Amino acid sequence: MADVDRVVQEVLKTIRIKSIKNEQKLILKCLIENRDCVAVLPTGFGKSLPFQLYLPVKRALEDDESFGKVIVCCLLVSLMQDQVNKLSSLGLITAAFKGKDKETDDLIEAGKVDIICASPESLVGDSRWRQTLQKLHVTAILEKAARNLSFDSVEDILDSSSDSDTLSYEYDSGDDDLNEMK
Repeated sequence: MADVDRVVQEVLKTIRIKSIKNEQKLILKCLIENRDCVAVLPTGFGKSLPFQLYLPVKRALEDDESFGKVIVCCLLVSLMQDQVNKLSSLGLITAAFKGKDKETDDLIEAGKVDIICASPESLVGDSRWRQTLQKLHVTAILEKAARNLSFDSVEDILDSSSDSDTLSYEYDSGDDDLNEMK
């Protein structure tokens, strides 16, 4: 993990951030290790930062500048557009909002965008778009507003996660088209 910590610090320095919180480190660790993660943290805590750091960190670790794509699925278009603007200003990775305009969608389809922000409808509502996403090397999917998470009970969650970094959960999107994207 020492290599990961060193690379994270290098990336943080590049974007002029001194450190990340322990919870953000756990989220980033899950992403790097290709593990599922549910992060239920307060508004404004910085849940997006681990996903923004993920590709630059993973690319440095893998020594592969073309490694992966991230999909950010969110109902709030203004929030996604704000994040796209911030990410684009950093220069580490490219980000775009699917559906902004034809030129942007063409860049996404050509694989020239690292973080693809989109509404749930735009991700699953068009079979041609789903096929395009399947061709891209998507390594992480972030849903900004989890809607249909189901747990057996709070006690089961606490018991099952006491020795783990992440919570076990079952996700039911209620939409078979999401499964088709996998």
